Amino acid sequence: MEKGIKAYHSYLSFGDAKEALSETVCEDLNLDDLCEQLDYTSSCVGRQYLYHILCTDKISDVTAHEQFIEQLKTDYLLRNKLCLLYTSPSPR
Repeated sequence: MEKGIKAYHSYLSFGDAKEALSETVCEDLNLDDLCEQLDYTSSCVGRQYLYHILCTDKISDVTAHEQFIEQLKTDYLLRNKLCLLYTSPSPR
């Protein structure tokens, strides 16, 4: 598993380690290989989120956002606006 995929999980679990599985448990469960087997995502962000969900002791809330996800799949303009919003440098 590449480091960039694990970075999101490391960042989120840094302040709230009680929800994260320990590194030893992740290694024992071979979560890197499991993540690669389950990965049908289409973006790096999706891979990062999948890895984070596998390494935490909670269930993903992605189903709560299904309608928005479907809209993003079909609404090209909205998708581009969001990409620009999150990739543009912030104003000073």
